[in-house]
Amino acid sequence: VFSNFNSLPDNVASVVTKMIFQLGLPRFKGFKEFIKAVKKPDWDKAAKEILTSTKKDGTIVKSVFHKQVPARANRLAKQITGK
Repeated sequence: VFSNFNSLPDNVASVVTKMIFQLGLPRFKGFKEFIKAVKKPDWDKAAKEILTSTKKDGTIVKSVFHKQVPARANRLAKQITGK
């Protein structure tokens, strides 16, 4: 997914690793906007993408990941930004 994984900041690499472990690689690849944000890099957008999902009609809702494991999703979003 990330050809530059070894050059990602430690906090970001840790979040990616935890998400892949939790979701599995096929489901992780569904986080297309998160992956784009990490590649850019845009840590604030990446954190947002952990927590939210945009429906086809443009409505922003909690991501399935955030609904299933809210405390973990919040921790990972904070970890990726360092805030």
